[in-house]
Amino acid sequence: MGTLTIAAATLDPERRTLILTTDPHPREAVYLLDARASRAPGARSTPTGVHPALIGSIAYDLNGVAVSWAAGAGEGEPAWEGWWPDLDPETSQQMTCSSREHDRGFALLSQAGRTTLESLVVLPKGRVVLRLVCSAPIEEVSLNGENPSTRDKTQAEFVVESTGDANALFVTVRADRAARPFSLRATYRSPTDESERALSRDRLSLPWSPPTPLPIQPDLTPPPFRLSGGDRDRGEVLFHGDRAKCSGCHTVSAKGGSVGPDLSNLADRGIEAIYRDIAEPSSSIHPDFNAYTVALKDGRVLAGIVRAAGAEKIRVTDTDAKITEIPRSEIEELRPSATSIMPVGLIGAIGEEETRDILAFLLSSTPRRGPAPKP
Repeated sequence: MGTLTIAAATLDPERRTLILTTDPHPREAVYLLDARASRAPGARSTPTGVHPALIGSIAYDLNGVAVSWAAGAGEGEPAWEGWWPDLDPETSQQMTCSSREHDRGFALLSQAGRTTLESLVVLPKGRVVLRLVCSAPIEEVSLNGENPSTRDKTQAEFVVESTGDANALFVTVRADRAARPFSLRATYRSPTDESERALSRDRLSLPWSPPTPLPIQPDLTPPPFRLSGGDRDRGEVLFHGDRAKCSGCHTVSAKGGSVGPDLSNLADRGIEAIYRDIAEPSSSIHPDFNAYTVALKDGRVLAGIVRAAGAEKIRVTDTDAKITEIPRSEIEELRPSATSIMPVGLIGAIGEEETRDILAFLLSSTPRRGPAPKP
């Protein structure tokens, strides 16, 4: 379990929509927003101006579709961009019926224009037929950049050799004036099965949604040397010194960096588990410290831990604890990494005896009294 920092919160001009700027979402998971309003002692149970529906917690996920709408031929800037919970606009309108911003977007669908939908579609493993049926002409459609196997004005069909991974779906619908939004139905089936199943929203993820990490398979191979018997004081010197450089990223007892997790409370963890974290840092990554690759429009590429720096910037901290602030407008792509920012090979670099010393320091549950030894 991890946490996301809310770096900025603003209301739209109509004061109907709350816009939150957070750290990047590191996992495709369910997130919980604590929206309880605080109040001073003796105040009324519901603060003035706060709707009772906002007193509580709100759960959300990263399922759904990224949508944009542009007037006419759609060659200009989109007049509306946002998120739908489903590919079908009618279903999405029902699910977002109390959203002022969505009401504005759906109202535009009654005008002549182009609607673009993008999503990551997860299909069952094996050979699968994905079928789209739309009430309006489908102008453009692709799956992983490939054209459909069969297509007419309002239908498209793909035959996919699915591995169970996400497939990038892109659909553009051109609609004239209509009394109600167009409909878009997506189904899938095996080639030998005539019965079709509706593509449910749990198979749809937003295009920027990071992949769900694979379950970690524990390595039961014994460590190559004895782990116990280290010296705690020598380990503390190594931890904060220039050789191991652990404290540049990690904190113990409020001393050290914040690039990686705080290591102050490891006394109850097994010594082999901590050794595995050092030897194989990418085997288990805490969601609060998921690394990202940040590609910029000027061609630069940064890698590190990303945090929101207000509404207009992000802050990237690399393996040397160097912090770079980047305006959001300069970001071309923000992609989560499957590997830890912590470098591999530390144990080989410092040796067996020093590894035992660091483990003894990390496992010590009794804070050292007096000044720490100088590194």
